[in-house]
Amino acid sequence: KYEKTDSSTFLSEISVYGNKSRFSISVDEQPFGTELTVTMLRPCEGLSDSGIQRSVTAVADSISQYLENELEINRLKA
Repeated sequence: KYEKTDSSTFLSEISVYGNKSRFSISVDEQPFGTELTVTMLRPCEGLSDSGIQRSVTAVADSISQYLENELEINRLKA
């Protein structure tokens, strides 16, 4: 489940390493590529600063990997 806030940003509660937190995820086209921004808006209770950073990195990596896979699949289909 997610909530779209504008054309390039959405909010979602995502479980990372068993900890459910609220994230903002946005994508912005830049002249030399696409910028992905992942921000934790509300960490789960008791999550440390390093845990927050690991979770943000895990979500960003997961999204990047998904997009790379989709691009490669589409390239192979073409």
